[in-house]
Order: sequence, then structure tokens, then C-alpha cells
Amino acid sequence: MAKKQAIFREVPYMGVFHVMAEAAKFGYRNGRPDWCNLGQGQPEVGRIEVSPSRLSWITLEPHDHAYGPVVGIQELRESVAEHYNRLYRVDADSRYRKENVSIASGGRVMLSRILTTLADVNIGHRVPDYSAYEDLLGYQRHRMKVLAVPTGPNESFALSPSHFNEVVKANKLQAFLLSNPCNTTGQVVRGADLK
Repeated sequence: MAKKQAIFREVPYMGVFHVMAEAAKFGYRNGRPDWCNLGQGQPEVGRIEVSPSRLSWITLEPHDHAYGPVVGIQELRESVAEHYNRLYRVDADSRYRKENVSIASGGRVMLSRILTTLADVNIGHRVPDYSAYEDLLGYQRHRMKVLAVPTGPNESFALSPSHFNEVVKANKLQAFLLSNPCNTTGQVVRGADLK
């Protein structure tokens, strides 16, 4: 009898999911006092005296269950643009407007949106970096040329401006995807290197 072909591939945990699954093998569970999660938004410390009270209850109306506007909630996008201008663009010649803001429920969703808006470009990404990059870029390989640029401990996982420039020119890259600080190594691009 012929062996059935699998229709689903094995998808390994990545990033924080991998770390949490591995920790669970050693006894980690939320709420255990002998463990501390130092991941995103953790450790949970309860009420912080100088902060606003947290929501503990919300009421939803039937219309709250509908899809939101395709372009997002205008007031939220305006608030984000104004906040960004207050913090980072005080001395800038231009200001961000709501048209410069997109809101998504997480990094993967936003990156997926951005990648689908790009034309058929040559795009690079540093390795190691955010574990979702490989999958998200994989979805676009039918139309984009994707280049992984390795970095390692000898470079402190940094992509120097001179090496970056060489890679861009040699491969005619039109886009480059990277997290800053780097999501896995903590490598930060700052100062003259960032400029």
C-alpha cells in the first residue's frame, strides 16, 4: 500500500514561542513564583502607582464586532502621528500626518502588509534577526529577490555601514529589512552608524 503524502509541513516554534515551549519543558508555568518571564511586557508587576488604572472590564456593543474601516480609525492614526511629531520631529522640516501611519495588531501582520505593498524589488535582511523575516520574505520569493546577509559573533552581530553599503551595491538592493534593536541579539544601531 502506498504511503500517504503529508499535506502539512512541520513548522517549528520561533522567537518567544520557542523560548516559552522550551522553558515549559523545565517546569515554567505562568504565575509560578520560582520563575520569571523577562519577555515582552514582563514581568507582570500589577498596578504601578504613577500610571493610569488598567482596564479590567469593557462593554462591547453589537456594532463593535464589525470590521473596522479599511484605512483604520482616523482619530487613532492622527493621534499616533501627533505623538510621533511631538517626540521625534520637533525640529524637522516635515511633519507626519495620519496618511503616514498604519496600525496593525502585531509585528507580523504589519510586516506582511508592508511587504505586499512593495514592488518586485531586491530586498535584503540581516541574519540573525527577527525570526519571522524568513517566513514573511519566503511568501514573496515568487516576485522578489531575497538576500540574507549573515552576521556573526566576530562582528558582534552588527552590520557595519561599510559592509551594508557593499552588500547594497553588489546586489542592487532596493530595500532592506532589519529590526533595531535586533530582535534576538539585542544589537543596536545608533549614532553615526544609524545616520
